[in-house]
Amino acid sequence: MAQQPAERSAHGDVSLARALALVRDLRARCPWDHAQTRDTLRPYLVEEALELDQALEHGEPAELRDELGDLLLHLAFQIVIGEEQGEFDAATVTRALEEKMWRRHPHLFGGSPTPDHEDGSG
Repeated sequence: MAQQPAERSAHGDVSLARALALVRDLRARCPWDHAQTRDTLRPYLVEEALELDQALEHGEPAELRDELGDLLLHLAFQIVIGEEQGEFDAATVTRALEEKMWRRHPHLFGGSPTPDHEDGSG
């Protein structure tokens, strides 16, 4: 399968790294953040996902931006906890995402024909 690198925004990769660095710093210097676990963060993660859903419904860009930021914080928390426990890091999470999309889009990355749902015929 011929994988192609994803297009990168001018700030995307750096912005994710900044979010991860922020969470690492919070966990190093703030007792509350340091004490958090996957289980203690779950209710907040669910709450933020629901707030993002509401922001999508409202369609206000500033609200959507803020809720995406809150969800990004929780994703960064989960990645940093994975790093701390030696389970995975941002690169392996991103690679798993890429591999999933390559499998789901062989018509884009593997030379397969366009699926019916994308060519308008089905």
